[in-house]
Amino acid sequence: MNVIQEIFSQFTKMQLSDYLDIALVAFLFYKLLPLIRTPSTMRIARSVVVLLAMLAAMAYIMVSLIRIPVVLFLKYEPKDVIITIAGFMMGPMASFIISLVVSLIEMVTI
Repeated sequence: MNVIQEIFSQFTKMQLSDYLDIALVAFLFYKLLPLIRTPSTMRIARSVVVLLAMLAAMAYIMVSLIRIPVVLFLKYEPKDVIITIAGFMMGPMASFIISLVVSLIEMVTI
C-alpha cells in the first residue's frame, strides 16, 4: 500500500511540463510504431543484426587466435580494430554491443 501512495505522491509533484513531455513521447511512439513494423524496416533490422553478429564473430576469432605481448602484462588484441571499424561503419552503439558480446563470450571461454 505504501508503494501506491508513493507513486501517487510522485504524480502530485509533477508539473504541467512533465505531463506534456510524457504525452509527446507517447504520441511520437504511437506514430512511429507502424513504421517499425513495415517489411522493409524489418529486413534492414535483420541485416543490421546479422552484420553485428558477423563483426562480433570476427572480433572473437581475432582475439582467440592473435595476441601480441607488448610488455609483461599488456597484450595487443586486434579485436579492437574490428570494433573500431564497426564503430565507424554503424555508430558507437554498434561498437558497444560488439564489445559487450565479445567480452562476455571471452569471459566464458578464454
